Amino acid sequence: MAKDEFAALMNDPLFKRLSKIAQEVYEGRADPETARAWFELRAAIRAAVEGMNDMLEGIRPKDRSTVLRRWIEEFVDERMPPEPVLH
Repeated sequence: MAKDEFAALMNDPLFKRLSKIAQEVYEGRADPETARAWFELRAAIRAAVEGMNDMLEGIRPKDRSTVLRRWIEEFVDERMPPEPVLH
């Protein structure tokens, strides 16, 4: 991830909200429903990352970043059409 991409991620409202929720969950201040949803999200992300790692095993290390970025972009374009975020 490039430095400007990392800065954009850290300043993204959704990322900031997820960070706040994580803090509340791990500090024990989140309600039970939020904590349950958080751990479900965590499990889904972990499964996706493990799947990506498995997929990348057959790809040359120098090509992995490009392949992964293209795969994620295609996935998002196909399954997540642009919609306003309501949070």
